Amino acid sequence: MLALLPYIEKAMLVANLTSSGYGSRKSSHEDPLFWIVIGLSVISYLLIVAGLGLYLAAHYELPIALMVTGLVILFTVLLVLAITRIYKRIRSRRIENSMKSMADEVTKIISNLGDDVGGAFRDNAGLAALVVAGLGFLAARKIF
Repeated sequence: MLALLPYIEKAMLVANLTSSGYGSRKSSHEDPLFWIVIGLSVISYLLIVAGLGLYLAAHYELPIALMVTGLVILFTVLLVLAITRIYKRIRSRRIENSMKSMADEVTKIISNLGDDVGGAFRDNAGLAALVVAGLGFLAARKIF
């Protein structure tokens, strides 16, 4: 039974992995700060666009001022859309890579476990059920 402890420790480490590495979960203090920064950025952007519109209206004809201001807003929206798509693509690749890495790690653990302690499972059905239940718990915790 003591021979299983290193494998249980490895399985627990795999269960605690996140998509960006071990122990990198966000703290609850980062979320309000993030939304404050987003809100202030939106207000700043609106003031900059309003100032640009007023400047252009004072120096050029109104249709040209509106057209340039609209183009600036359109360019900004397209830039945000492109950045969002790139971020989602990078994030999905990172999640796929972490799931593949986790599957490889679990496969290594199970193969090492099978090599070292194969006879213990044949003789003791309770131990086999306990290990399978533990691995199921770890897998469910990682997936959900």
